[in-house]
Amino acid sequence: MELTLTPELEMLIAKKLATGRYANAEQILVEALKNSVVLDEQRDAALHALKHMFSEASDESANARTLLRQHQEDWQKSRV
Repeated sequence: MELTLTPELEMLIAKKLATGRYANAEQILVEALKNSVVLDEQRDAALHALKHMFSEASDESANARTLLRQHQEDWQKSRV
């Protein structure tokens, strides 16, 4: 596979290579892709957790509205 990189990305890769931590650009790109996968998984997990929390909060809100209605009805009946 061939990739065409922007000058900015080429500069970033050159900076990473200059640190001596990487032997070549391929190592940098492999690590970047692995980190991207991990980040995507973390985002997916966070989104799932938020959806679950929202669902629970929505359920609790619905229960609270039901209880409020019941108390209002009971109060109305007690005034008659």
